[in-house]
Amino acid sequence: MLWLISGKYGNRGALLNMLAKCGTSEVLEGRSHEKAVSHVILCGVGSFDEGLRHIDESNLRDELMENLKNLRIPILGICLGAQMLGGSSEEGKRSGLGWIKARTTHLKSQGLEMVPHVGWQQLTILKEDPLFEGLAPDARFYFSHSYGMVDVPADQKLAVPSKGPSFAAVVRKGNAWGVQFHPEKSLRHGMQILSNFLRFRP
Repeated sequence: MLWLISGKYGNRGALLNMLAKCGTSEVLEGRSHEKAVSHVILCGVGSFDEGLRHIDESNLRDELMENLKNLRIPILGICLGAQMLGGSSEEGKRSGLGWIKARTTHLKSQGLEMVPHVGWQQLTILKEDPLFEGLAPDARFYFSHSYGMVDVPADQKLAVPSKGPSFAAVVRKGNAWGVQFHPEKSLRHGMQILSNFLRFRP
């Protein structure tokens, strides 16, 4: 069973539709105490503090960290969800989950003049990973954000945008991935990413 953490800040409807196309119909929301949970998706649209406030006020932080450290359940952070896997963000004052060694900064400080960064981008893959299996060479993904992850250790940074600033587009540490783009809005290429994630077993 998939555990979806979206709160008020996720593209919940679009993501549920894409997950259904991937063959996932059993989705658990809210708190998870079920041993049958196989995967977790932390999705997000909104501000860093808003997303973390939902996690903390719902008492989900400890459960998420238990999944990351001990249960080894695969976790995918999407956009804001990816940033929350890091330690901090210029967008807010709350502490992130700290699983990925990253901080998030405004894209203008990374040299991007047109903010927010909205549109389709190809990826430059830095490190092969099961998340990329079966992707077409011309695969493009939909981005919509004003902040991006930087200072990610080389062994945790899997991909960057093919053009523009070199914020981390895909990160991974152990059983947790973060993608800055929106796979639920990235058509067949996004469906491939989600399908690869859902197939992953530790």
